[in-house]
Amino acid sequence: MISAGIDVGTRFVKACIVKDEALLGCAIEDVSRDIDRVIGRVYQKALDKAGISKRHVKRLVSTGYGAKLVKGKSFSMSCTHCVAKAAFVLDPEVRTVLDCGGLFITITSIDERGVFERTLSNDKCAAGSGKFLEMSAQAIEIPFSSISQYAERSKEPYLVSSNCAVFAESEVITQVNYGRENTDIIAGVLKSIAGRAATLFERIQAQDKVALAGGLATVTAFSSMFEQMTDRKTVSLPIPPQNLGAFGAGLMAQQGKPSRGGV
Repeated sequence: MISAGIDVGTRFVKACIVKDEALLGCAIEDVSRDIDRVIGRVYQKALDKAGISKRHVKRLVSTGYGAKLVKGKSFSMSCTHCVAKAAFVLDPEVRTVLDCGGLFITITSIDERGVFERTLSNDKCAAGSGKFLEMSAQAIEIPFSSISQYAERSKEPYLVSSNCAVFAESEVITQVNYGRENTDIIAGVLKSIAGRAATLFERIQAQDKVALAGGLATVTAFSSMFEQMTDRKTVSLPIPPQNLGAFGAGLMAQQGKPSRGGV
């Protein structure tokens, strides 16, 4: 059976086309004001990459912050369940998934059967998100794609003290005005976010193997800091970490809406 998953996040819309447990095609695009058009365009791009048309898709599942915005969906699922499902299918030895998105950091544990066990998220106002990292990079004029290169050159990271994203952003701008090195500021922001992720990780008593999902997972300096703080190694999955939610939604579509607790 061919199915589709669409993940409408706070920063990006992702779509994946799935056959059985194989990924046929995927696409990603920035969120914009005309969200309906973006969703339709991303879905069509994924279909084009898979080499099929909409009529071949038997079931469509949506997930993410804007899951309700997806028209024609069969049903919606929480992103935590979808990401956990995707990680387990790609690597059945994964027991913990760290999902670092635009607004939230979420830790999810799954058992040896792939059953969803428990999840914890940071407070949505906390300065521990991809959006905060993006805002900080813009404030000090560092391209998002170059964040790791700058952070790795830091000699004295500045640790952000505020838990509120608004105050933390002001704190970053103040440090810029004081003339602090950009490398130290961005390294400090990363260290602050990684520290909050590590705190959640310990609270949930996470087990190995650990997989990373979400846009922050593409920032190698972040994953390195997280590994150092938790003394754990994270595993690389064979698809881009931003696409795990959409892929998991497509997998959920394959099996129909699961009973409560299952992934």
